Amino acid sequence: MFEWVDKAGDVVMGSVVAVLGFVGLGDEPPTHLDLSMLLDGLTEQCHIDPDLDRIWASIAQGEPIPLPEEYRPYFNDLEIQIEDEYREVRIPIKGMWKDFEVSHIAFIMGIDSGISIVSVYFQPDQPALEATFVPLALASSTALDADPDNIVGITTDFGTYRGIPQYYCDFST
Repeated sequence: MFEWVDKAGDVVMGSVVAVLGFVGLGDEPPTHLDLSMLLDGLTEQCHIDPDLDRIWASIAQGEPIPLPEEYRPYFNDLEIQIEDEYREVRIPIKGMWKDFEVSHIAFIMGIDSGISIVSVYFQPDQPALEATFVPLALASSTALDADPDNIVGITTDFGTYRGIPQYYCDFST
């Protein structure tokens, strides 16, 4: 008479295990790294987290990236593209930021110029991505414009560039 309870219980238990695995509480490691600790400062007047700063400095100096061991499974080999005026170093990553899937963290650095940008590339076609990040970029940009200490003229924005949805902070001089 109550056979459905056993089947419903299996479905519920399977769902719980899947959710716990995604957030890292079950037996399986999470499928994506939560990038909040590295990236949340970008939406707060382009504040660079100390760990993100160490990663950027290591890339700029051509040194190995200092990643905690637990992050390594989510990061892949660097992709480097060199243009006339800059080089773009992308770190492919399996990560999530504010509940959206991130594909890369990119550092764009000038060659004999002051170009200096950090950009977060998102997987395309994610509902509510633009609705989430456009207001964050606008609020951060407004605060930067009003900040008398923003002598360099740091800017931030969210948009789709070269077909890639991205949030960026531009520190170029």
